[in-house]
Amino acid sequence: MLITRIESVANIMDNWSGNVSDLPGVYRWWFPEKNVTDLLEKCNFCKKRLQYRKIKGEYYVALYFGESGNLRRRFKNHINGPEDKSTLRRTIVNIFTKFNMTDDIDLLLRKCYLEWLYLCKKCVAQSIEAAELSSPSYYYPFNKTDHVFADQSKDDVASICSVSDNSVFGKTDQ
Repeated sequence: MLITRIESVANIMDNWSGNVSDLPGVYRWWFPEKNVTDLLEKCNFCKKRLQYRKIKGEYYVALYFGESGNLRRRFKNHINGPEDKSTLRRTIVNIFTKFNMTDDIDLLLRKCYLEWLYLCKKCVAQSIEAAELSSPSYYYPFNKTDHVFADQSKDDVASICSVSDNSVFGKTDQ
């Protein structure tokens, strides 16, 4: 069994050094379902292939997966950094711009949870990320910056929506 950590982004921001090490690892962003439902529908993301998890009584959806040689630095880039340092931030900005959304990105990210797994080497993290992002079971729509969004054909959406069930972190409720 893999040992993982999961913390709210708000808690991580309040205690950077105590919550996250500078070790390599993989991580997954969990977004509050109630805050991204409209966004998922506008973007025509296939909900059948998204992963859902109950955290502290609320449902969250995994929209981004990544790896890093230094998790603390990477989390800071995603949470506070400029768009050019974070695919996650760049993707959200692109989506908000495309649909003229005025939501506060920083406020949205603060409501999220981060789940991570420390690893001994960056190359191991890269291998896990490659396997996770190529899974036929699920996908992470915020890992892409070149979305087709609602312009996708029904055939494209149907092919994206074939379902099965696996994950590098396993299935657990907090």
